[in-house]
Amino acid sequence: GNSLAVRLSGQVGRQGGWVTNRILGNENDVKRWAGRAIAVWKPAEGLDATLLYQQYESKALDQPIEYVADVLGRARSLALASGYTGFETDLDGRNFATDSFGAQTDKTSGRRGIATVNYGPGDYTLTSVSSYSSFDQRRKFDAEFLPGPYLTANPNNLGNEQFTQEVRLSSPASRAFNFVVGAFYLHERFDYDRLLVSNIVPLTGSMEEHFSLKTNTISGFGQANYEISPRFTASLGLRVTNERREASFDRVTLTPGLLTTLVYPAIAPATRKKAATNLDGSLGVQYQLSPGKLLYASFSRGTKGGGFLNAPTSAATAAYGRERADTFEAGTKLSFGRSFLNISLFQTDLSDFQTALFNGTAFIISAVDARSRGVELEGGLQVDDHFRISGSMTYNHARDENDELLVNAPKWSGNVNASYDRDISTDLRLKAEAGVEFRSRVLYTSEAQTLGFGTDPTVALSPSGNPYGRINARIALGDPDGRWELALIGRNLADKKIVAYGLPAPFVTGAAVGALDLPRTVAIQLTGRF
Repeated sequence: GNSLAVRLSGQVGRQGGWVTNRILGNENDVKRWAGRAIAVWKPAEGLDATLLYQQYESKALDQPIEYVADVLGRARSLALASGYTGFETDLDGRNFATDSFGAQTDKTSGRRGIATVNYGPGDYTLTSVSSYSSFDQRRKFDAEFLPGPYLTANPNNLGNEQFTQEVRLSSPASRAFNFVVGAFYLHERFDYDRLLVSNIVPLTGSMEEHFSLKTNTISGFGQANYEISPRFTASLGLRVTNERREASFDRVTLTPGLLTTLVYPAIAPATRKKAATNLDGSLGVQYQLSPGKLLYASFSRGTKGGGFLNAPTSAATAAYGRERADTFEAGTKLSFGRSFLNISLFQTDLSDFQTALFNGTAFIISAVDARSRGVELEGGLQVDDHFRISGSMTYNHARDENDELLVNAPKWSGNVNASYDRDISTDLRLKAEAGVEFRSRVLYTSEAQTLGFGTDPTVALSPSGNPYGRINARIALGDPDGRWELALIGRNLADKKIVAYGLPAPFVTGAAVGALDLPRTVAIQLTGRF
């Protein structure tokens, strides 16, 4: 029958800083808010519509980035030349980035609307999903993170606008042969503008650049599942995609210097286009050993289309090619009442894997072949009606064709959690959980630029992400029906120092910068549902 339901939700948050700017006296700080409205309408049998709108805004003051190495002394010399004598390279929650505009700021705002309509008066369901989203980011920051107005990015703005439309037809899932077929359309525009100004003209120079990228994608897809026997099922999926991209560039030299001559020379207004059609797909089989226990195996191919750099040396060198991934996976899913165990073996072969690495002056896109293989474990044990233990673990051996570690690919990662949930009275419910999330060492840039891996002591300076085990906990009291809840949340309770970021220092040879992840954090959360 005719029915309408509406849900409103929102959140407001503030994250106090953990890195102090020794010159300005302030700490990095983030304030954010978000709101969402969802309406579900069912005007007739077999017809329903869901409308979603959400909006958010985030404002950040300063950045938690610190110098961690300066083997040639150039960063210290620049700091001294600006009159600051407290330069240091300890990753200790202190920095000194200043510029003529004062503190660094970052304001990001965005919005999204999604309309989903399902029409299925008979056995088949026709679904339409329309969406629109956009975001804008306005930044001003000290480009070299040093005292003194050496190199300023003000403004540094980017924005994105995207519209998508998907239509699909689904057959009844209960049939031995079932399928989904559909079409997808995407239109996207990305804009990037930057003014890079230096007060020491011979060192760098100054320039202004603009970049715009338009993308139009059309694809058709389908997936079919066939129950060969009551226990054995096979599936096949295919997707053909046509992508068309058009990029526009221009860069103007305001004052000549080394930077504007060698790395970011002037670019006369230019437009470049590229188009490609890709065929991707998947093939899988599934065998049920018994109810709740199955074996499966699959192969899938996916393609990431090529594109254009937003700050290239020239328009002629801006394009980069596509990336392709072939993934094999086999495993089992086992359930035992309210407990379960999943085991998966995987291998992904990457062709022309796109890596964007910062070399101190610019991001360089390189394409290498790579392989990632390993095992994933996931499980949950329901000890009794109130106590549960769960966790997951991944072992991932990821290396490129030169036998070097891949960036952002730890060998080990996972978590272990214990939770307790029960009513302690007729109108009060207790929820408590504690756990450990862990990760082995990870690289944030290439081996050649990472301390302990590269051989050149003036280049191999960037810190890697250290291995850690982070302890988190949460305890909450609330209404048994979930109408309200008051929670105390703790993150990183052992106050581990975790390196979250590391790169060569921008425009300062022989130096590197890094950032620490959040230290011990305690928060109070109040939730209400009306």
